[in-house]
Amino acid sequence: MSNELARRAVACKGWRWLPGMLAKHPDFRDVRVSHVGRTRMHGACRYASPMGGVSNAVVALPLPTSSDVLPDLTDPATVGCLLGLVRLARLDPAWLPTCLDGEALGAWVVEPPSRNRQTRHENYAAALVAALEAAPDLEEGA
Repeated sequence: MSNELARRAVACKGWRWLPGMLAKHPDFRDVRVSHVGRTRMHGACRYASPMGGVSNAVVALPLPTSSDVLPDLTDPATVGCLLGLVRLARLDPAWLPTCLDGEALGAWVVEPPSRNRQTRHENYAAALVAALEAAPDLEEGA
């Protein structure tokens, strides 16, 4: 899956890092987020040891605000967290994208199937990112 899709996700107003997400970090292989504070993200990672081999570590990183740390949208736990963010942003705890199996073999749509308005997405994660992008801004009404 492309980094462009991950960049679109973190650019959404409804985006935030959640425990369980897998972050692709340039200095480590991957960081599994365990806790997110106000300014730091904590997690477990594996990295190449200077002595050779692979080591495990617990890290505390500044909360990513740039595009150098991206969510791994191929990771099931990260996609599950993204679904939770979409449901929260849409104020619909049961919302799910729809798969058009019979018609388009795996095309996903954000809104219920309708011939008049359907934007098809190539995979589940892409449909979730599109849904998060289209979610209403909850702060507008406040």
